[in-house]
Amino acid sequence: MGKLVAIAKLENTFDRGIVEQGYGDAGAIRTTSVEVVVNTATAMLMLPETVVERLGLETRRRAIVVDADGSREIRSVAGPVTVEICGRSACTSCIVGPPMGVASVGRSVLLELDLISGGLRPGLYPRHPDYPILRL
Repeated sequence: MGKLVAIAKLENTFDRGIVEQGYGDAGAIRTTSVEVVVNTATAMLMLPETVVERLGLETRRRAIVVDADGSREIRSVAGPVTVEICGRSACTSCIVGPPMGVASVGRSVLLELDLISGGLRPGLYPRHPDYPILRL
C-alpha cells in the first residue's frame, strides 16, 4: 500500500488579517503550496523549517515531539498558518520540522477539514460535498 499525499496551499494567517483590516496589499500575503504526506498516526501539521521561514511564521512555543520509533526531541511550534486541502481551509499551528524534511498533515487538521480516505474512492476527499461535518 502506497503513502497518501495531497497538495496543501499554505498562507500566513497574520498577513491575511492585516490585508482584511485594510492595512496591507494582498500581494504581500506570504503563501506557498507543498506536497504533504497524510499521516493519521500524528496529531498536527508538520512543515519543514524552510517552508516555515518562507511563510514568515513565528515560533509560538516549544513542545516535546515523539517520533514513530519512540525517540523524543524538543521542536518549535509556529503559526498561525492557514491550510487548504481539497478546497477546505483551517487555521492551525505547525511543528517545525528539519529544513529539508517532509511536510505531513495529521489528525487534528484532517478532522477540522472533515477529510477522509479509503472506501470506494481513492485519495483524500471531503466526507460531505458542501460543508464539514464537525463533532461537538
